[in-house]
Amino acid sequence: MKKEIFIAVVLALLVIQGTNLANHIELNESQVRPNGNLAHTNLKGAFLRGAKLSNAFIHNANLSGANLFRADLRNADLSNTNCDGADLSYANLRNADLTNADLSFANLRNADLSGADLSGANLNNTHLWRAQLFGANLKDAKLRRTNLRNADLHSADLSGADLSGAYFIFANLESTNLSGADLSGAELDRANLNGAILNGVTAINLKGCPKVLPSEWTCENNSLKNLNK
Repeated sequence: MKKEIFIAVVLALLVIQGTNLANHIELNESQVRPNGNLAHTNLKGAFLRGAKLSNAFIHNANLSGANLFRADLRNADLSNTNCDGADLSYANLRNADLTNADLSFANLRNADLSGADLSGANLNNTHLWRAQLFGANLKDAKLRRTNLRNADLHSADLSGADLSGAYFIFANLESTNLSGADLSGAELDRANLNGAILNGVTAINLKGCPKVLPSEWTCENNSLKNLNK
């Protein structure tokens, strides 16, 4: 019995060690390609400018500070990936899986995130100027103080998202789901919220009012108000 217990403990330790090592795998450049497997890889500060990584498996990887300018990441799995401070400007992330990813302080200027899944992702202080987020899933995402100036969020799901202090100047939020979202202190000057779903939204202390709102809503005293209530 003691021998069996000892073997079980050794096996458990090996599994734990294997998991830790898997989180620190060094870059295998042969996998920097479409459909490549870079999961759990250490890509911190890596130079991947223009890399062709469509449909690649990059989940749980460390991409903090990496240069992915104009990278092709269409349909890539980047779930639970650390992209803190990474340069993803002009990157193609259409339909990519970024669930629970950390993109805080990242540069996503002019990036294409149409149809991407960013649910639960951390986008605090991220630069998304002119980013394409048409139909993107941002449910329960964190976008505090995020720059979304001129961004296209048409038909995106932002329900339950933390958007406090975010910048939406000239942003397109037409038909966007903002139910339960927190817009406290957000800059909405000249934003388009035509057809947006605003049920249960918190929108006080705004810094500027939207250019267009759903017919039953108004912006008064720096707050969004439902005229039917």
